[in-house]
Amino acid sequence: MLPGRRYLCDIRIVRILFTSSPGWGHIHPMVGLARAFLDRGDEVLWVTGADACDRLEREGFATAAAGLGEREGMAELNRQFPEIQTLPPPERPDFMFPRLFGTVRAASMLVDLMPAAQAWSPTLVVCDAAEFAGPIAAAALAIPNVSHAFGALLPPERVAAASAQVAPLWTAHGLEPRPYGGCYDHLYLDIYPPQPAARGAPARPGDPVSPPRNLRHRR
Repeated sequence: MLPGRRYLCDIRIVRILFTSSPGWGHIHPMVGLARAFLDRGDEVLWVTGADACDRLEREGFATAAAGLGEREGMAELNRQFPEIQTLPPPERPDFMFPRLFGTVRAASMLVDLMPAAQAWSPTLVVCDAAEFAGPIAAAALAIPNVSHAFGALLPPERVAAASAQVAPLWTAHGLEPRPYGGCYDHLYLDIYPPQPAARGAPARPGDPVSPPRNLRHRR
């Protein structure tokens, strides 16, 4: 700095909206990032199922309840898709993921999330990688969204199947449905080291967007 000159430091408080499924396995991996935002003086609002809000508030986060609770979501999945119980266990994850996180959870989440997001006016949305209402809310507000991993990078066909389930929610809000539900439009934060089997795995032919493998945050 030069003597005799005055410098202005532009320190702005950022508002970050976190969205997640209510299962603690989805929430816990995001806590470190949310706390880091709070520690630097930013504002965080966490939107998730009501059954997870009390625990998050005890951790010091402001919350807003949205969507179905953990047990409610599973009960609704089994009500709408009872055939899941007859599937062989290896086939259940690919069947369950788009239906639980797309068909069952996303619509009810978006009903509560959209007005909360509009009222709070966030700068950024950080979404659990299985939470598909957050990217829609971010697109409606014309702000970026970050997809935060809760484990290893999800199989692209599984995310694409969920994207197809939530496409009507995009069009209902006057938005063009995005590949992979908009989860990889901006940034993907990875909490796992690269998997040897995944490195160099080819993208599927015809995919307009491939899940990013180069923009990752590692602990």
